[in-house]
Amino acid sequence: MSLKRQTASHQTAIGWPLLASEMALIAVTLSTVVALSRLFENNDYLAPTAGAALASHLLAMLLRRARLSTAVSLATSTVVMVFFVANVRYGSTTTARAPTGETWSTLGNDLSQAWDAFSIVKAPTIALEGFIVSLMVVVWTVATLADLAAFRIRTVVETVLPSTILIIFVSLLGVPELRGLTTLLFLAAVAMFVLLSRITFPLSAAVPVGSTRTRQPSAQLRAGMALISLTLVAGLTLGPMLPGADAEAVIDWKALDGGGGSRVTLSPLVDARGRLVEQTDIELFRVRTDSNVGAYWRTTSLDTYDGGVWGSSYSYSDARGTLSSPDSTQGEILDLEVSVTNLGDIWIPAPYQPVTISGVDAKWDPQSSTLVTIPGQFTDDITYSLTAVVPEFNPARLRASQQPIPDDIRERYSGVPADLSDSIVELSRQLGAGLDSDYDKALAIQDFFRDNFQYSTEVAGGHDGDRIENFLFIDRVGYCEQFAGTYALLARAAGLPTRVAVGFTPGQRVGEEFVVKGENYHAWPEVWIGGAWVQFEPTPGRGSPQGEAWTGVAPGQEGGFTGRSEEDEAEDEGSGLVLPDLSGQNFENLPDFETDPTGGTGVGTDGPLLSPWISRPIAAIGIVAAVSAALWWGMPALVARRRRKRLAEAGGVRGRVEVAWHNLTDSLRQTGHAPAPAETRREFVSRVGPLGVVDNTRLRQVALLVDASIYGRSEPDDEVEAHTHALVAELEHELAERATASERARRRLDPRLLLDR
Repeated sequence: MSLKRQTASHQTAIGWPLLASEMALIAVTLSTVVALSRLFENNDYLAPTAGAALASHLLAMLLRRARLSTAVSLATSTVVMVFFVANVRYGSTTTARAPTGETWSTLGNDLSQAWDAFSIVKAPTIALEGFIVSLMVVVWTVATLADLAAFRIRTVVETVLPSTILIIFVSLLGVPELRGLTTLLFLAAVAMFVLLSRITFPLSAAVPVGSTRTRQPSAQLRAGMALISLTLVAGLTLGPMLPGADAEAVIDWKALDGGGGSRVTLSPLVDARGRLVEQTDIELFRVRTDSNVGAYWRTTSLDTYDGGVWGSSYSYSDARGTLSSPDSTQGEILDLEVSVTNLGDIWIPAPYQPVTISGVDAKWDPQSSTLVTIPGQFTDDITYSLTAVVPEFNPARLRASQQPIPDDIRERYSGVPADLSDSIVELSRQLGAGLDSDYDKALAIQDFFRDNFQYSTEVAGGHDGDRIENFLFIDRVGYCEQFAGTYALLARAAGLPTRVAVGFTPGQRVGEEFVVKGENYHAWPEVWIGGAWVQFEPTPGRGSPQGEAWTGVAPGQEGGFTGRSEEDEAEDEGSGLVLPDLSGQNFENLPDFETDPTGGTGVGTDGPLLSPWISRPIAAIGIVAAVSAALWWGMPALVARRRRKRLAEAGGVRGRVEVAWHNLTDSLRQTGHAPAPAETRREFVSRVGPLGVVDNTRLRQVALLVDASIYGRSEPDDEVEAHTHALVAELEHELAERATASERARRRLDPRLLLDR
């Protein structure tokens, strides 16, 4: 065979393994994306996340073939990722495909909701927009780093490490379903990549597989695939047969959050804005009833406030027989038939308080008055019958009630964060000043919101400390999430046991049914007064069909600001209702927190200088910058310290001369030219010198000086030591001068220089 034909054959053998290993690496990332399905109720995340993985890999391939440096490639990939995510998920907010302020604002809101949800969510969960965007960024980054490790640095362990971390994350948090299949896909993809990578970038001359006349890469591929197939089949066949394979875990850590009958789920308030804005016209369920006014269709109540999120955990039992006894001796009895079509939750809508249910397997928590589906099922395409008693309360009796609050109610429903702002506590005190009954205090807090705030969904979601203070003292604009959650905090600060109820307003009456859509999603507070949970309505434009008698709020479910009109006051006077006297409460003279953030308390509670969707990314960038700076300047400092320590421990001139040789070989190892374990210094110089990595003459001089120092009869003098270290410094300087910018950066951050050889 001619030299030309041999060269062409060699290029073919190397060319296809490179492309095949690139495809195998894409398969590794995509198998990781598939494994993420164990975290979510549905596959809404799959297409955008897989698209991000493919786009990142293809871009990395193009940048490598364009011979762009690592730094330029990473910067380009980051910019393209921003445009990719913005256009795929927020295309309607971009201008000429470029992200705008609206894009960043929407993204910030989504990420904030996802961050609030992450601490309490349990798989399988709803694929919130913030989760999807976060996964797109993570998967894009994983693909970029994997390509960098595989085809620029040419390492295997570092290539699969990012995907492996994601797989471990899924294993810790995901549901058991599809565990075997997703694990098989990931292991098969990793094995194929390792095989093809070794063929593409052999560590040494490979031992022939089969006849030496056979094209070895093809033969290695066939043999490797056979071994991979055999290993996977053996694992799938023999693994389940091993003793103890079906036994329960020694420590069931997933049950440590309560286990047994407890059920921890995503707080329904986390996705409140998404329902109101994105599902406005989507029909969720229908309620057939003889009542012409309907009711608030309640799903659950939230009793804990932690980290800016209202949530709860449930202790449930089978929903059989009589579920509850109504709090009030008076109320409206409702017989309902509910048909759910597009809700997709675990919570079963029912008026407060449900008494009986039939037609669906359900669980019941009497403390929160919550009906949920059995584990593994959701409220889609179900129909059930329900009887409920909607309590009616008399304002005079509520005001006159002296019934003590039970210890268990006070303990569970009165807690406030230890770091609750003094401004919020002071506002709560002012609202209740001069009022004797719990009912009047609860009503005063309600009317404070209804008379001084506006309703709008065009605000950021969430109800952590910063957002609550902005809502109370600066913006005074929000939707049900802020109104209900903030009311509950103010009421608890006033000593009133309070929880946040979540559900839906009645919806639109069509024939004998109420049609409930996403726009009817709602939250409201319930306060423990006189031995019962009493509903209040702080959200402007909303009003319970049954609650007007004690809240003074007419039924309604429209958005927008609605203050109390003179006609409303006249109707109240003529109705015989005894409403609380709020004339002594000068709400207009409350402290102006835009100019006096301390509220006269002397305690600084300034709102954040930047909104959370700006401050959090800035904080993240600051952390990344700090870590990067620490590595950039810290790694060389550690290497220098390691070299000084070597010299100090050398024990004489001979030892210090040998240290100079070790320093030089460490630097050469970074270029891919490391001494073999049994290779002498002269053999190493004879092998590396002709390659032109560094000046061959000086390299040989260093080797001769070191050998003479180590094996000479007498101890070398200080001049030999100084000359040796000077030659090594010159050679290391030469290595740095010949390197590209990306190679110098990689060598600067190489942790192998800290290891003993």
